Amino acid sequence: MASAVLRSAARAACRVSAARHAWHTVRAVQPPHLCPGRCMSGHRTATSQNRKGLAWLILGSVGMGVGGFHLWKDHYTHKIDNDAGLPGVVANLIASSRKAQKAGDIAAASKLMDSALHYAVQAGVEKSKLAMLHRHVGELQMAAGDDASAIPHLTEVLREVLIRNKGQPDATAVDLSLKMAHAKQRLRKYRDAEAGFRWCVEQAEYLVDANPKDTNALSLLGMAYEQRGIFLAGQCKFEEAAGLLIKASNLARDHPSNLNAVAARCALSASRCLRKIDDQLEAATWLRDAMVLSEASSEMLEFTYEEMRELGCTQLKPSTSQGRMNTLQVPSIR
Repeated sequence: MASAVLRSAARAACRVSAARHAWHTVRAVQPPHLCPGRCMSGHRTATSQNRKGLAWLILGSVGMGVGGFHLWKDHYTHKIDNDAGLPGVVANLIASSRKAQKAGDIAAASKLMDSALHYAVQAGVEKSKLAMLHRHVGELQMAAGDDASAIPHLTEVLREVLIRNKGQPDATAVDLSLKMAHAKQRLRKYRDAEAGFRWCVEQAEYLVDANPKDTNALSLLGMAYEQRGIFLAGQCKFEEAAGLLIKASNLARDHPSNLNAVAARCALSASRCLRKIDDQLEAATWLRDAMVLSEASSEMLEFTYEEMRELGCTQLKPSTSQGRMNTLQVPSIR
């Protein structure tokens, strides 16, 4: 039954009603009490056995996912910032911040950009310029690990974008909301994070429905599917996570830029989720797809010993001390 549902979900065209309000307005609530045997990423009530299984899944998925989101990002183009018209002191602080960022001093870059925002507010700079500075400050604070401080800045930008577009789906709003959802997740505000990832999927689906050939929209939808899937896997919602990861894999495979590496990564993550709900046949199918797609790409994908044995590769050489295998180090299964 689960296999049929997932296959149907992978092929169905999803059309959802537009959200009336931005997801960040959802009131923060505490995660529900979890019974023994259930787990949530970072929640203390998970059993040690579930935590071990969860860690294996999350390390595999996030290690391949978050580190590889640039493959989606390579095909998503941000609007170029326009610093023209800013007061001299603000422009100089922005330049100094960018210089510090290039030098790898993210903390200094964040403080300099925050100072630029402070002076811009005092100088009465127009809202669009202030929104640009809020975004820079928020993203730098996230890079520095200060998610709590970053969220108000990103919220301010998101509010400005939604007002400007009168609540209509917008690529910038989706991109910002994905960042905010990750920040909420790291702060263990799971309800807010889940609402955020869900909102991003809904909005990105509308963008693709409006323009199916828009590479930006396709890349955003792929990121939203994959990131929401990984988040749900971390909450042990493996069936729903698998459906999203299958959608992400199919979208990457059909992407105009033929993102086989992303398709392989999502297929492997989907296989691991399916294994968690004992859908062994479907899990094996997606595991083999992951292997074939990985061989067709230039990116390295790691499998466990158990997965490699299932694929029929017997001459194994460990690539790391954790017993993972690089597909470039094993014989072809074709």
